Amino acid sequence: MPKHLDFYTAAFGMVSFVGIIQSSIGSIFFPLFARNIQAKAFDYVNDILARYFKFLFAIVFPFFVLIYLFATPLVSLLLGPGFAESANVLQLSLFAVFVPLVFLPYANILFGNGQFRLSAIVWILHFLSILLLGYLFVNPAYFNMQGVGMALAILLAKTIMLFIFAFYSMATIGSKSLVFLFKIAIISLAIFSGTIVANSYFSNGIITSLIIAICYLALVILATWFFRLITKKDMAYFVDASILVK
Repeated sequence: MPKHLDFYTAAFGMVSFVGIIQSSIGSIFFPLFARNIQAKAFDYVNDILARYFKFLFAIVFPFFVLIYLFATPLVSLLLGPGFAESANVLQLSLFAVFVPLVFLPYANILFGNGQFRLSAIVWILHFLSILLLGYLFVNPAYFNMQGVGMALAILLAKTIMLFIFAFYSMATIGSKSLVFLFKIAIISLAIFSGTIVANSYFSNGIITSLIIAICYLALVILATWFFRLITKKDMAYFVDASILVK
């Protein structure tokens, strides 16, 4: 078990930089949502959420996918060949830290709407679900998945939180942003799934993985153009983030 704990700690430590992104997002969205929810400017909030999800799935998510594709050589390069087995833990951990980036704005909406008690209950349930799922997935008497099991437990617990926060936020701001989130998430996950299938069948080295990664990025760009996921106005928002807090 200590060996597998080392693998989990090493893999999750490699994605801990996302915490910086989360804190930055929180500092932007909380005052923004609090002010506009009080003013009942729900259309504006939904508009900002849509642009945020565009940025998240068109720019941030592909970065995570590239790390996923090169997880094994990346771990071996940064931590040494002895930690190569933690690559699958790293792959799950990537999504375990990406999901909070999706639900964080919805969590801030609850706070901004003064639903502190509900938010506290959700976070407590989140903590308990990690303990329960972690116990089931890691315990040798049940699934015995070790480091992978712990990463999977965190991923599932945070995915549940996403749906809870989104559900309760929908009662405040409506379902417009949530519908858009499902649309862009389905497109992104479909491209990602096809990439993973291709990588599992054809990848036999770093060169093949590099070609697959280039094809993935090309598909992301093509889908972004075809579905008009990002416009010139959206790019202005990405370049000048200060517009979010004006």
